[in-house]
Parts: sequence; C-alpha cells; structure tokens
Amino acid sequence: MNENVEDYYDKLKKNENIYLNEVKNIGRIRNIFNTLMFFSLYFGFSLYVVVLIFYNYFEDIFKLKIEKSLFTDIIFYGFLISVIITLVIVIIADRKINSIKKEVGLTNNELLFLRTYELYKDIVDCTLETNLKRKNYLKKMSLEKITEIIDNINDWSYGNIILVKNWIGKDIDLLKNNLKRLLYPNIIKGNEKNLNEIANNLNLLSKFILNEDKDLLLELNESLNKLPYIEIETRSIKNSIYERPRLFRFLFSIIIVMIIYTIGTFFKIEMSLMFASLIASFWGAFTGFDKIFHIEQK
Repeated sequence: MNENVEDYYDKLKKNENIYLNEVKNIGRIRNIFNTLMFFSLYFGFSLYVVVLIFYNYFEDIFKLKIEKSLFTDIIFYGFLISVIITLVIVIIADRKINSIKKEVGLTNNELLFLRTYELYKDIVDCTLETNLKRKNYLKKMSLEKITEIIDNINDWSYGNIILVKNWIGKDIDLLKNNLKRLLYPNIIKGNEKNLNEIANNLNLLSKFILNEDKDLLLELNESLNKLPYIEIETRSIKNSIYERPRLFRFLFSIIIVMIIYTIGTFFKIEMSLMFASLIASFWGAFTGFDKIFHIEQK
C-alpha cells in the first residue's frame, strides 16, 4: 500500500471516531448498569451484614414483627434479579457493539497503525512540551501505548508458510526483540536527547505497518539498534496494574471474595447467603476495579 502516512492516519482516526460515536450511547448504558451494580451489590451486602448482626437489637427497639429470614431473602432474591437483569443488558450491549464493530470498526492492523502513529505524535509533542506536568502525562500515555503495541506485534505469526518465515521471519523476530529490549526502556527511562530518535523509530514502525516493506523493516531494525541499551528495574505494582488491567482486575476480585469468605466463615453465615455474598463481592470488585485504581477504559 503506497499511501501518505499522515493522510492514512487522518482517515483511520475519522473512521474510529465514527465507530466510537456509534457505540457511545450503548457503552454509556453498559457503564451505567455496571456502576449501579457496583454500588447496589455493596449496599446490599452491607445491609445483609447489618441485618445479620444487629437484627435482634433493632427488633427490641422497633418491636419488629418481620422474621429475620424475610430480610435476608429480600437481599438474596433482589441481588439475584439485579444480577440477571444486568447480565442480560451487558450481553445485549456487547452483541450490539460487536455488530457495529464488524460494520464500521477498524481491523487489528489498522488499530496497531493508529496507536503507533499516535505514540509517535505524543513523543513529538513531548519533545516540544515545556510544562512538566503535561510532559509527565504524555510519558504515562506513551508507556500504556507502547505496551499495547509490543503485545500486538508479539502476536504476529507466519502461519505455515515456510517461505514467508525464511524470507522475513528472522527480521520480524529481531524487531520484536528490539522493541522490548531497546525502544521500551528508552521510553520509560531514556534521556530527553533520545526522544527525537524514539520518534523517528516510531515513524518508521508506522510506515512498516502501513506498507509491510522488507527494506523498511531492515531500516527500522538498524535504526532501533542505534538506541542506547538501558537496564530497567523490576516494574512497580502500579505500572503492572496499568499494563495488565484484566489480570489484576480478576486477581483483585478473587482477593475480595477470599476476604468476604473468611468473614462469613468466622460469623458462621448460612451457605445460601454466603454464596450470594461471594457472587456480589466478586461482581462488585470486578466492575469497580477500574474506578478504584483509576484505570481508563480503552
């Protein structure tokens, strides 16, 4: 494909905006129900604990004539109904979003080009930026994007075509290694004077993704090898959360469930209510993870 990189970027950005506008309202409804679920489940669980522990106290004060089991049943079945309704709405919303994506969404390769060229523009902006807070923000966004880009490129494969593997396979493997070993550390801890070199490499990578030309690939690997090698320490937990939100979202939910289970076992909660509480805790922790750790949805 012989097309101007900037023009192609503008075209894809326009197409992505069309897709985002199409799914905006559906995504908003989905997020609203996830948020409502997050708050309602924790409110329901809190109410359940209050009823379980303080029912006798309230019964004496307010002369309640309603059985404790009725309160717990209301919480259980209310939770069950709300989960079913939310799951149905989320599934319908996801199916609609996937349908729209097939019609107007971008392919994986187009998204890879888009994110690479966006990162190139961010690095260029970073070289020109004088405001320290804005510069740090751009670097943070760059870290998230380069991780996504490297992950996508690592998924490239040659299939069963031996000719393709022999012709370009070693250079692709070298590119994957250079991105992780040289480009990534320089974006994290590189000197300001290397930003222009980083931007140049990202521009070359964008052109290669667009045109898939072997000469461009050779030039890109040669250019990447000129970057200084920087050893980086083990990633912090915070950066790991930002880079692998799905994994940490799941682990966070499991930890919350284990804590709730321990509390429930200590208070000898009956199994039906324990089961409801554990599901409520998992769902609430899973849907609330992004808000707690300020993870931006991509």
